Amino acid sequence: MVVLIAVCACKSNNSEATYLDDEYAWKKWLEEGVAGVSANDGPFYVLNDTILNIATMDNAGIGIISDFAVSNGKIAIADNIASKIHLFTLDGHHLWSSGESGEGPGCFAHIGGIDMNAGVVAVCNTDLGRVDLFGIGNGEYLESLPVQWPFDVTVLDDTTVLAASIAEAALITAFSSDGSIEKYGEWDPEETDGMVECPSASNINLKIDSFNSYVAVTSVYYNNYQIYDTATQEIVSEFQREPPLPIEQSSESRYILRVNDCTFDDNGDVWALLAPTRPEWVDGRYSDIPLENISYQGIDVFSAQGRYLCGIGVEALWDTSNLTFCDSVLYLGSPTAICRFREVSYSSE
Repeated sequence: MVVLIAVCACKSNNSEATYLDDEYAWKKWLEEGVAGVSANDGPFYVLNDTILNIATMDNAGIGIISDFAVSNGKIAIADNIASKIHLFTLDGHHLWSSGESGEGPGCFAHIGGIDMNAGVVAVCNTDLGRVDLFGIGNGEYLESLPVQWPFDVTVLDDTTVLAASIAEAALITAFSSDGSIEKYGEWDPEETDGMVECPSASNINLKIDSFNSYVAVTSVYYNNYQIYDTATQEIVSEFQREPPLPIEQSSESRYILRVNDCTFDDNGDVWALLAPTRPEWVDGRYSDIPLENISYQGIDVFSAQGRYLCGIGVEALWDTSNLTFCDSVLYLGSPTAICRFREVSYSSE
């Protein structure tokens, strides 16, 4: 696995001994894929270029990249620190920023997920219980759609807005351009946690994305995937990654899978960005976020029917938390940067 070894070799000498066994276990788990499925040789993605890096931007006023969306040559950014949304071109040119902290029209109180399509930018205004719509042209506030604790949002080509929430009676709330509202789907995990019980204080527990007539909703803490048909509102598939822990563990460290983000690619397959974490992360609620020096993450790829297709490696640090596809290009985002990635081939050793 030449490319993967080369990426990992870039670590400092001080970190290498500490994380060597951890990385080996994570790599083995990535290669072995899902229980009952043979090891898959998939592509490995490496950094192509950095589109935005807020550490080097002087006057854009970005506090953090909470979430982002790419469409028609533009990038929309949800910024939960500055209580704003920002729009950039793919070459990093700042077009506009909109919003401020508050409760009125165009104001935000805890921003969640964001999406951009059909001439609008839709963003979850979590604490205020609404999804706010802004015009792509100049960032003008358009309207608000009522949703209790919306975590994530997707906009269909016909301008229908779909929001995912665990506080509503149904998992998905659909707002059509004619003003009608429909609700469908359910998510009922076997157990709950503090982040679910207090969603306004959490990050995004649910992720939602759409492709043609399909919409995928993913529970990031329970690694649960649901695919619905937006035309019939019927569930197409529901599945989980198994096993949730690495098959091979060569150190005392134990991992729990967390799904950082989930998106459709341009072929309609579901890509889930995985993050390795230790039990303290869940039990202690961020008391010890580990593995800062692991320089790659895994991506699971499933068909919309729930069939596991392959495991993919990506050259990205553990805090990379968002991914999306646009025009067959893979974009990954962290709290401080958005990057484009390119595919290279590798094979298991």
